[in-house]
Amino acid sequence: MAKFKRFVIALLLPTNVAALILFGRQVWAAVLANVGYFAAPSPTVAAATANLDALEQAEAAIPHGGPLAVANRNLKQAVVETDLKTFKAYLLALCMLNPGLAEAMIAASCLRQGRATTRSKAFLAAKMGAAPHEVILRAKSLAKRGVSYLWQYSLDNGTTWVTIGTSTDASTIFAGATPKTAYLFRYQATIKQTTMAPSQSIPFTTP
Repeated sequence: MAKFKRFVIALLLPTNVAALILFGRQVWAAVLANVGYFAAPSPTVAAATANLDALEQAEAAIPHGGPLAVANRNLKQAVVETDLKTFKAYLLALCMLNPGLAEAMIAASCLRQGRATTRSKAFLAAKMGAAPHEVILRAKSLAKRGVSYLWQYSLDNGTTWVTIGTSTDASTIFAGATPKTAYLFRYQATIKQTTMAPSQSIPFTTP
């Protein structure tokens, strides 16, 4: 199964309004200067720039405008922040469609590539083994001691289940897989004297 590269884009919006306006103008100027990457940005540069202008005007009215001016400025600030978050989502979609250009596009936008967090281990995974017709099943370990795993497969979308075997390790080998066949796999754990409900099943089609 093909793996898709994950991209993380760090937006890091300034909380200071003046810094936010400067940051926004840098981003939208960069987008405008790199139309080869950003042919149809969301939002448009014109709309986002107009919202920045409105925020700048609202911020300038704060000293003599009282609470209403502050409330208006806060609304305009939220619009600018939403524009930048929307562009981040647009950029992320571009990166997924063009992974080879992702780093260049992120740099061209004045945003930064963040670090992907480690995903938690899947509760159950299946992959082909080294030997022919061999499927390796591996579950997320439930405990260090006193656990046994009953492994099963289904060929009729879960209507009936066939037992592969049991193990005290959170993995097993299914040695009799048929090529080009769609399976469901699951396990049922027994911890000491307590048998748990069967796990959710996962689909796996042999090559």
